[in-house]
Amino acid sequence: MKKLLFILIIFFILAKTKPLLIFAQEETVIIPENSIFCTDFEMNYEHSSEKPSQATEEKSLEGCRAEPKPGEIALDAKETKQPDFSLLYNRLELARPKLMPLNLNNLVNLDDNSLETKAKHFVVPAGEAACKTTSDLSQTTEVKNQEEEVPETQFILPDWWTKLLGQTKIFCGLFSASERCLPPENLNIKIEQPSDDKIAEEINFSKNLPCNKSGKKVKDILPKELNTTQSKFGFFPKFLTQIFSRVVEGSKKFFEKTEETAQLENRTRGILVGGQTLNNQSEFLSNFIPQSINSSIENSPLISNAKYEITGVSVENEDEANKEHYQEQNQVRARNCLQICSLYPQDPKFDVSLIDPICISCNPNDYK
Repeated sequence: MKKLLFILIIFFILAKTKPLLIFAQEETVIIPENSIFCTDFEMNYEHSSEKPSQATEEKSLEGCRAEPKPGEIALDAKETKQPDFSLLYNRLELARPKLMPLNLNNLVNLDDNSLETKAKHFVVPAGEAACKTTSDLSQTTEVKNQEEEVPETQFILPDWWTKLLGQTKIFCGLFSASERCLPPENLNIKIEQPSDDKIAEEINFSKNLPCNKSGKKVKDILPKELNTTQSKFGFFPKFLTQIFSRVVEGSKKFFEKTEETAQLENRTRGILVGGQTLNNQSEFLSNFIPQSINSSIENSPLISNAKYEITGVSVENEDEANKEHYQEQNQVRARNCLQICSLYPQDPKFDVSLIDPICISCNPNDYK
């Protein structure tokens, strides 16, 4: 609080004497640090067929199909959501005029352009002996159009998310002594949209990283817009063909029975633009939480709703396929909720979720 008081005094003095020198730059541009959201779940394929054979002896053959079987995977635009921090933005927007001189507050201009991002759904073999999928082949020269074989979903994030990144930049500069919380050079704050190449690079890097699923479900909100740009994938089932004979109407006849199986895993990896930035900048909320509690908060994921539309294969665990795990966001939620709790008398009957539904309780252990 001493730092806040000192900064506000300086702001008051300079704002009345040299306001143009404080904000000499035209704008503050935040280059966002991103976090990932992810989902892993297993899928199966089974098919059996039998037909007469021209063979003259019994035998068996096994291997991987030379031609891929088709499948499709896409996220349902009405059911896929993200953690809802919109009320955190609203509270900061109401608090800011009370904490800043009027002439400085009037200079605040938060970027409200919606940020665009994407997720890819890598369908890969499950198990060492599994046959390849076209997601594997798309990483080699065997597939000419490399991106076409990896299903992809594009997202437009809500405009409040962009403004929240700018808002927390201001508050972090006021309340936190961390090097990650330097005050903005200018109160006209813009958030830089990452390039498609940067987003794709981060997604591809995270493909083989484990998806941390240790978090808890939270209140969520629909992204502003979701669009499936590519849903098709291919996989090469294992086959086992057996030639056998049976007596039909008194004569020995040969038949061919083929069983096809595939064990696959979907690895969805998407980028939450500014997810790590929000985590860093929400640090200022820790000033209102006892240090012993703040240090015990785990940075686990937050789990939001999702729904996959899948054809060509069956999903082994529907529950796992209906979740997205937003990494690096539990600390944001915990700081937000425990800061709200600090404003109210300790009362076991107090329900913090009535103030912000993303909150669980005022018990710090519920955020571990």
